[in-house]
Parts: sequence; C-alpha cells; structure tokens
Amino acid sequence: MGEVFRMRDPAGLLRLLDDYEGCGRLSPKPYEFERELTVAVLDRAGQVDVWTYVYRRPVDEDRLLISGASGVSPVSEW
Repeated sequence: MGEVFRMRDPAGLLRLLDDYEGCGRLSPKPYEFERELTVAVLDRAGQVDVWTYVYRRPVDEDRLLISGASGVSPVSEW
C-alpha cells in the first residue's frame, strides 16, 4: 500500500531524496536506508518500476508495527 509519483526531473529529485534519506554521495556509510529499484503493482494499470528506500539496519521483531502506524504524519499532510 502506498503512492506512486511520476518525477519530472528524476536525477535531480533522487539526489535530493538520497540526501534526505541519508544515502547521498556525501552521506556517511553504512547507510540507514538505501534506494532500490523494485516493481509496484497498481490497482488498474498493471505494474511499474519504482524507486523505494529500504531500511538496512537490524530490526527487533518484537517492536514490529503490524498496522504500519508509526506516529508520523503522512507526507501529504506536511
């Protein structure tokens, strides 16, 4: 579940997002997140390739948020 956006300037926007997510060219390693190309299945339009940021640190499964509720406001409300 999520949202898919078409980017007007993919290279420029991905550079900004990489910096925001802490995996830009100047970000210290190891990265907390890394950008990966994956496939999204759309409700009525088949499949599309999308970029996503994947968390790369160990996860304590006892603290897993099954509902996806993180307490953070969705981006659309910022």
